[in-house]
Amino acid sequence: MHNGEVYSDGVTLNHWQYYRITADSSAMLISMKESETVGRLWLFASLNGFPALDSYAKADISTKSEFHEVHFVFEERGRRVFYIGVYGSPFSPTEVEMPFTITGTYLIQVPAFMHATHC
Repeated sequence: MHNGEVYSDGVTLNHWQYYRITADSSAMLISMKESETVGRLWLFASLNGFPALDSYAKADISTKSEFHEVHFVFEERGRRVFYIGVYGSPFSPTEVEMPFTITGTYLIQVPAFMHATHC
């Protein structure tokens, strides 16, 4: 993935689509929007390899919204690789591919008010 670019993809229930983005920053926002469903897809992110249901740093598994996001804020700017996974919820009623869009956005300079220990 590249900073700020929107990607379109799809996934079926109990399957993954994986992405990777490298950023030299102290903040990262990963956003995903379900195109035709609400709460049927889950968003996961990790700093230590591709996420799994039992191994991830951040997740948005909301079942009440088609919008999902996770964010990271670090004390220091640094080069980091973010591993992202979109999972087709096991509660999805169909095995039809569910489309979504996803983007990763990072800031080169983070405003002072955002500096915190969220990670």
